[in-house]
Amino acid sequence: MAHDIRAFRMVATHELMPCSERASDRSLLRGLVMLTVILLTLGLSAAPAHGQSLRGAVAQRRSQRLALLHRATVAQTPVPPSTATRQFSEEEARIRAVEQATDAVVSVIISKHLPVLQQSFEDIDLGNGIHLRVPTMQQGGTSQQVVGAGSAFFVSADGYLLTNEHVVSDLDAQYTVLLNSGNSMNARVIARDPVHDIALLHVARSGTAFLTLANRNDIHLAQTAIAIGNTLGKFHNTVSVGVISSLHRNIQASASNGKVEQLTSVLQTDAAINAGNSGGPLVNLQGRVIGMNTAHANGAENVGFAIPADTLRSFLEDNLPG
Repeated sequence: MAHDIRAFRMVATHELMPCSERASDRSLLRGLVMLTVILLTLGLSAAPAHGQSLRGAVAQRRSQRLALLHRATVAQTPVPPSTATRQFSEEEARIRAVEQATDAVVSVIISKHLPVLQQSFEDIDLGNGIHLRVPTMQQGGTSQQVVGAGSAFFVSADGYLLTNEHVVSDLDAQYTVLLNSGNSMNARVIARDPVHDIALLHVARSGTAFLTLANRNDIHLAQTAIAIGNTLGKFHNTVSVGVISSLHRNIQASASNGKVEQLTSVLQTDAAINAGNSGGPLVNLQGRVIGMNTAHANGAENVGFAIPADTLRSFLEDNLPG
């Protein structure tokens, strides 16, 4: 850099030196050449830095635009619900469906007038002054006793209910329904269909909560199924949840009285259906009846059957008054 400074001074002082014209021209020419070399050297050394600066700024702006575009794309892309969210939504739907259905489901209590047996003793004379008192049982009149239980559900606001025919098949029995509120009412059998195992009951009550029937097209394999009923005749309005396992099953079912029924095109579900659940509803997540619980497989777990809603609807069309 020192050589460059001296050259610059030579050019600057040469104009003040008295000399011949030729010498002056040569000196001027040399000075111009040296000045050009200096300027070119300075320009070349500065150009890469300036070019790198420009390229860096362009790259930075491009990176910023790409980042903004990425954020906009992410904001517009719909995010699928998480597994936890879906599970929570399904749980809420089950709770709502049960809340809607529970007040329309009742327990059916079956009772009959049965003999009341009383114990007494008969004195037997064995001779030689020996007497033997033998206990015996004698009838001491009759009393109404509970002999069975089932389930049913309201299908209208004016007190009509559906249940299984095998629940109310005893013509000599009396039937009482136990409401979800704890109140009980006498029920009258309006119609029986032993072929499809359906019966229609009525209680003298208006303004009852009731359930609506789903369409057959609304019933699908693997959809959620909720069974509600009087499990084992002891546990009022028990809830169990499963899925529809099959849409068309033909089964042979036997009742506690020994009666055997052939049921066709019934639904199969893995929702727990036990004794006492007969006549209770099988509902979907909208709280609509997709079937009526009617049987379960002995010696197996979670193999239950329900009469489909379309069969129930046909029965109601033929037997529901008005």
